[in-house]
Amino acid sequence: MDHYPLPWSASGHLKIPCISTGNYDKGPFSSFPARQKWEVKLYEDSIDDALSHGGVTPSVEETEGFLQTWLYFGTLCEVFGEHVNLLDFIDKDEGGNRFLYSGKFLEVAVKVWFVQSQGVLESVQSLCDRAHSHLLSLFAKLAGLSTVSEIADSTTLLAAAVLGESLDIFMKVLIYCSKPFMDKMKKEASFLRWGNVFPGWITKRFKSSGWCPSSIARLYESAPPLCQLYYCCQLPAPMKDKDHSSCTVDSCLALKIEPSTYHVVHRTDSCECPELTLDVERIGETLRKGRVPLIQIASDGDPAHPNIFLIEDDGNVDFVAISHVWADGLGNVRTNALPACRLHEISRLVSELPKGSQQSELVPFWIDTVCVPVEPSDLQELALNYLRYPYTNAKHVLVLDEYLRTVDSKDCDVLDIFARLTCGNWNGRMWTLQEGQLAKRVWFQFRDKAIELKALVEGYEILGLLKGIFYLELLIRFRVRWSATRLSDQGSFDNIKEQCLIWFLRDALQFRSVSVPADEALCLFCLADLDMATITSVKASTDLRMRTFWSQMQIVPAGLIFSQSQHKLEERGYRWAPSTFLGSVPGNHWMRSLMQSADGRLMVGLTTPSILLLLAGRIGIKLATRTEHGLRAQFPAYICNVTWDGTCEVFYFCCAGNWFKLYSQKPWHAKSAYVPPNGPQNMAIFLVYPLHDRAVQQSQISSQYCIGDVNLDVAKEEPRLGDGSHGMIGCITHEEAGTKYVKCLSNVAVVVLRPIQHFIFSVALKSIAEFQDEHRTQSQDRDPSALKRTTTTYFEKYPKLSSACELWRPDLSPDDCFLHVMELMMGTADRSILVDVDVGEEPEEQYWCFD
Repeated sequence: MDHYPLPWSASGHLKIPCISTGNYDKGPFSSFPARQKWEVKLYEDSIDDALSHGGVTPSVEETEGFLQTWLYFGTLCEVFGEHVNLLDFIDKDEGGNRFLYSGKFLEVAVKVWFVQSQGVLESVQSLCDRAHSHLLSLFAKLAGLSTVSEIADSTTLLAAAVLGESLDIFMKVLIYCSKPFMDKMKKEASFLRWGNVFPGWITKRFKSSGWCPSSIARLYESAPPLCQLYYCCQLPAPMKDKDHSSCTVDSCLALKIEPSTYHVVHRTDSCECPELTLDVERIGETLRKGRVPLIQIASDGDPAHPNIFLIEDDGNVDFVAISHVWADGLGNVRTNALPACRLHEISRLVSELPKGSQQSELVPFWIDTVCVPVEPSDLQELALNYLRYPYTNAKHVLVLDEYLRTVDSKDCDVLDIFARLTCGNWNGRMWTLQEGQLAKRVWFQFRDKAIELKALVEGYEILGLLKGIFYLELLIRFRVRWSATRLSDQGSFDNIKEQCLIWFLRDALQFRSVSVPADEALCLFCLADLDMATITSVKASTDLRMRTFWSQMQIVPAGLIFSQSQHKLEERGYRWAPSTFLGSVPGNHWMRSLMQSADGRLMVGLTTPSILLLLAGRIGIKLATRTEHGLRAQFPAYICNVTWDGTCEVFYFCCAGNWFKLYSQKPWHAKSAYVPPNGPQNMAIFLVYPLHDRAVQQSQISSQYCIGDVNLDVAKEEPRLGDGSHGMIGCITHEEAGTKYVKCLSNVAVVVLRPIQHFIFSVALKSIAEFQDEHRTQSQDRDPSALKRTTTTYFEKYPKLSSACELWRPDLSPDDCFLHVMELMMGTADRSILVDVDVGEEPEEQYWCFD
């Protein structure tokens, strides 16, 4: 761990004891356990089920010693071969205790590793391929062992994961910084998400240090590397003195304002200075003129008793807008007032910012606590209508965050400052996003002085290179994710095309919180540059205000139709609309990156906002039009006839000669699900990926075998991860003017059946046709015993059918397995099968209205 950067305030690196039970024998990595008489089972809950040594369950200490030998030292041998001395990676303290040591010698090993290639492309590629293959294996082993409760948060797994991630980063540098390799390499470093899979010890460190669950979740949100999480967990916890026992990953309750218990905080506990306020009537007069009220503080020689004055901004005043977190004590729920000590302090801080040539020493400033009337309500509404103005027109915006103000900026380097800004309270609030985003220049107040982020950015790449690969990696990580201010054009909403706005708002507000839920729509209006008067006149109801916001969006991303959000509006015509942009919901739950290329083919991926900006001009975003009846958009659909009883079901269906399995997942609307009429209904299945373009192409093996000619060794393979498609199923209610109206029922996943199932289902379908032909003149009631008697014929006709059934369903006899499939197709089993999907190879696009 010693090669990872640390904050200046950290006491030192984590020392991981070297508890290896023996020397690694330098044989094949995967078979090492067997050579040492160990048996390892992955994804088990406890050591009793996961590991055994010589047939006996080992102790935790024995297990960790074995795993360190295998996973840590085995990785060094597997990647570097004979060119590494394992003793270089063991250090001793004065007491003779042994610890893992990696920083200095890991970089040396990588350089030696590269020299082996003598700069030859094929040799470099061979080395990278070998490392890539091993890292995938190591990642899989660690993932499977991280479920074992006794070792899930051990430093043993952490050390192996850190080693794997470090090799990932070294390989990235090797590939992308070494010409001509970056343009010609066939296989890149694995770039696996080590931080998301193996954060056990780090998460435990966060919690024991007093971090709020929502702050931890915010850090994990962007799939950070372990080196970033390790750095952050060494920082002091924001709001360490608050009670976070009731907080969740979605929100920090300590930041929520309870009017009955909230109190304004003086500069010192012993201070009893009076509160100062502006005349509310004069504030109202200023607002009615279309101007913004400003504060000016004059001490008149007595700092303990300053005077407060109201200044009107006529468009020619250089003033400072204050951005702060109410939980820090600079708010007031009762009246428009703050203690004299705090106002005098703010006046001093704003006077220390750069001034214009004509500006006096008494710098006016704006702060919402004093300048936005608490009452009467009409004045408050008027002030909210001008909410953008102070942050847009201020010469500076000064951020007051108590987490930052506890340290001197001179003690922090650029990496430390970026990390603290990322982890601080200000970066976790909803209102502060727009306050920083609208500003011309943003300053963050530390204990000694205010820092502007733009100054930190200049030359940070050179600084990172001087301090090493991992320092630069962290600098880039923190720099990229910092987009709440005008630090660069990339972070500005001014450059966002209309079609990307919803996605950007979702990304920006995720993991932020707000004290008053109904204020979320106010913030969205402000960020989207909508008419604030439209929203401030709406009753302070979360759903009413969110409906008003969505009513202003004439065009929205069509991916919302596939949203798995469990928080949607209940009003008819808006049942598709998420009722909040907040919360730790995975990005695919909003299908934010559903795009359409020039040839009309859909593309989906976890595309970041910065990439979307680059693609927006060349790839059209799949859009939908908001109507009073729902969202209207063009989509292909697979039509079928189904009786839907509202429970989760599994369907099998055939399309263009390929067999698929449909899983019904969460209800499309959690609170007001649509209930179809009794009996069979026309249903439409909408998929993000068309079956032919995605599932069939990625599993062409399914259709390579005709009936009776299946390679069972190949056919038993499982489909690859990602072979399926996310989608939605709905009930078609009617058609009007070329548009079919559909009531959405459930999110679904569709996967292509593996080859062995394709073979069995194809035989069963042919067999049913023959069976029904033979029994056409008999009773319409299907006799199960007659059906069962005929299965013998099919096993004789298709010799490989029996073996295929055994491979697919070893829990059933071949006869029972095949009979079950036939009963599914004939509708006599518990679950129905869809064999009447109304398409050819692929359905044509048409207009649908979704609600």
